[in-house]
Amino acid sequence: MLYLQYYSLKENPFQDTANPKYFWLGEGQSEAFAILKFGIEKGEGITLLTGDVGTGKTVLVKYLAGLLKNEFKIAKINDSDIESLDFLYFLADSLQLPNKFEDKKDFFAYIDEEYSKTKKKMLIIMDEAHRATKSLLNILDLMAKIKRDNEQLINIVLIGQNPLIELVKEIKPNGNKQKDSIVCHLRSLTKNETNEYIKHRLNIAGTERNLFSLGAIGKIFQYSEGIPRVINTICDHALMIGYSTDLKKIKSSVIKECAEDLQIENKVFDNGKDLTKKKSGEKIVKQAYNITKQKLFNWAS
Repeated sequence: MLYLQYYSLKENPFQDTANPKYFWLGEGQSEAFAILKFGIEKGEGITLLTGDVGTGKTVLVKYLAGLLKNEFKIAKINDSDIESLDFLYFLADSLQLPNKFEDKKDFFAYIDEEYSKTKKKMLIIMDEAHRATKSLLNILDLMAKIKRDNEQLINIVLIGQNPLIELVKEIKPNGNKQKDSIVCHLRSLTKNETNEYIKHRLNIAGTERNLFSLGAIGKIFQYSEGIPRVINTICDHALMIGYSTDLKKIKSSVIKECAEDLQIENKVFDNGKDLTKKKSGEKIVKQAYNITKQKLFNWAS
C-alpha cells in the first residue's frame, strides 16, 4: 500500500478481518468466545454463532479452532449449499476418513471406528449455515447425537446470520422439536471498542501513534455502525486520502469524504443505537442468547 511508509507501518493494518494475526478480543468478542468454547467443551452437540455480516464471526471461530487443533480433528466447510451425500464425501476427505460409503449409516460407522482408533473427537465448523437445507441440517443433527460411552464424538459449530436460529428450530427429528441449542451472538462494536479496535490493528501493523482524531473515530463508528469489516474499509480509504493530501492525522472531515466515496449512508444514532432500522430476528436472537448465558452461568457456578 502506498501509505505504509508515510505512516510508519510495516503492513496494511486494515486488511481482511479473517486474519487471526489481527484478532482482537473486546468485551463482546470475549463473551461470544467464552460461550462458543463452553458449547464445544460441554459437548452440547450443535453450537450456533450468529451475527450480522462483517462482525468477525469467521475469525473468532478460526482463533478457537487454532486453540483446539490438538484436541479435535477439525473439518471446516465454507459452503453450506451442498447436497447431503456430497457433504459427507467432503467431510470424509477433510477428516481423512475412508470415503467409500453409499449412505450416512456407513459414514457414521466410520466415525465410530475412527474414534475407537484415535480417541480424538471431531469438530465440524460450517460457515454460511443460514443457507443450509433442512436435509443437511438433519444430517448434522444426527451427527450431534453420536456418542460413545456417553462421550460426544462430534461437535458442530454453525456460523450464520440471525435467521439461522429459526432454521435450526424447524428441524423436527422423530416428530419433536430439537432442544435449545447453545447460541452465541457476536454483536457490533461500541464507540469505545471501535477506538480500541483501530488502535490494536495499527499497533500490530507497526505503529503506536494515534493516526485518527477522536472526532474521526466518532464518525467511523457512526458510518460503520461498529461493524469491523466496514471499519476496516473506511480506515483503509481514509489513510489513502491522508497520504495523498499530506495529513499526518486523519480528521472527521476525511471520514465524511470516505463515506461519500464509499457510498455509506449517514445514520441517526441515540446512545450508539441506530434509530433508522430494526434488525430482523433481533428479539429471537436475544432470547436464545440469554438462555445460553444462563446455562453458562449455571455450569460455571
